[in-house]
Order: sequence, then structure tokens, then C-alpha cells
Amino acid sequence: MTRALSRYRLGKLLIDQRQMTPYSPAEQVHVVQHWLPRTIVDGQYRYGAVVQAHDVFARLVMDTIRTQAQELPLTYRFFPDEAAAISWLQTQQLPSPQTRG
Repeated sequence: MTRALSRYRLGKLLIDQRQMTPYSPAEQVHVVQHWLPRTIVDGQYRYGAVVQAHDVFARLVMDTIRTQAQELPLTYRFFPDEAAAISWLQTQQLPSPQTRG
């Protein structure tokens, strides 16, 4: 995913978690401490539209990850359905190349 974001320079992801099961504690650490920071830098990841998981425990894990990652330059929004997630994601604009850090 990081390579695709870097290649296409979109900076946005539609994340369908409807069938997701909860991440393990080790997976949570990996996402927050490794994957997200690397993907933000290498893939210029900035916006994630998340279609929420049906599993309440998976949603709780995502809330934990979101809290742990709140200092990162990343905006997540959570949606009950894919259409709303896509609509929001399409309105998000990345900074022009001249203003990127």
C-alpha cells in the first residue's frame, strides 16, 4: 500500500473494515509505530476514509489506534457505509507539491 500511495501520489485511502477482526496488540504496535509513520513519509498518506467494522471489538481497537496516532499528520473519518466514505474522501485535497514538507 505504501508503494502504491507513493507511485500514484494520491495520499488517500478508502479502508473497508466491515469484515475486519480485531488487531492483536503486536499488530496495533506495528501499525502505530511503523506502518503509519513510514506510509505518511514514503507514501504521503494524509486522509483515510474508514468504513467501520461490524465487530465492536475491531472498532474499539481502531479507536485505540486513532488515539495513539493522533499526533501524526493524518486525518481519519469513520463512516457507516462506503458511499459516504467515498464522498468525503473525494473532497479532501492534498497540499500542492510546493508546500509539502
